[in-house]
Amino acid sequence: MKKITFSAIVFIIFTLFLISMTTGCSKSVPPQPNVTNGDTIEVWYTGKLTDGSVFDTNIEEVALANNMSKSRFQPLTFIAGEGQVIKGFDNGVIGMLIGEKKVLTIPPEEAYGILNESLLENLTFEEFSEDYPKVTIEEGRQFSYYKSLGRLSFATIREVGEDFVIVDKNGKFAGETLIFEVELVSIN
Repeated sequence: MKKITFSAIVFIIFTLFLISMTTGCSKSVPPQPNVTNGDTIEVWYTGKLTDGSVFDTNIEEVALANNMSKSRFQPLTFIAGEGQVIKGFDNGVIGMLIGEKKVLTIPPEEAYGILNESLLENLTFEEFSEDYPKVTIEEGRQFSYYKSLGRLSFATIREVGEDFVIVDKNGKFAGETLIFEVELVSIN
């Protein structure tokens, strides 16, 4: 008859211990919830254009690195699926887990819409000065103006030529694909 050595006994006990730990004898961790429509959630985000330039963020370090000024930095809170943010952002967070990071690439149709060519005005310098007398003609300049019935609206000078100015009355990000880096902070 063979003798069982002390090391063989330790090996058998260790093996039985490992088997017991992997067969359900340990406490199970409840599954983590994921975002569903109607959940109030909080996210950190950075919004970029396709050229990589940052246009918005709620993260202080990112804002400082991109010379953006904001008075407060806190997670964005909204109700998923309620249309409180642009459609592509709303749809993109569905299914995320707390702590998950995700990059959302949002086409214009799910962001601020496609570029409406009828909202581009090609004006002479004289026409521009008559219509917008207090605005300096400078490419990229954004300005406000009053529409009919006294409603305030915004426009951007898209191009300045030798004898013309193109004014864009589309929204600032119309026609743009937007990229958001998102981190889910909480689900309530």
